[in-house]
Amino acid sequence: MTLNEVQTGDYDAVVFVGGGGSKMYFANEGILLIAREMYKRETVVAAICLAPVILANAGILKGKNATVAGTEARTMENKGQDIQGLGLL
Repeated sequence: MTLNEVQTGDYDAVVFVGGGGSKMYFANEGILLIAREMYKRETVVAAICLAPVILANAGILKGKNATVAGTEARTMENKGQDIQGLGLL
């Protein structure tokens, strides 16, 4: 299945897995749209390791605390994410 084939209404949750490969999705409009649509539907939207940057770029972390791998803490901060209480892995 390609990203264009994903129908968010078919899923109850989305989890973005981190690691170095997740960086290629940080600004991917298809991924950001999936995150926004799932969030708007009030489903579970989660991210691990580096992938919380996807959620920040989708604009769904405003006003929320988040945890991100330490290498991307500045990225999150630069996106306006409040990193007070941010856990660095």
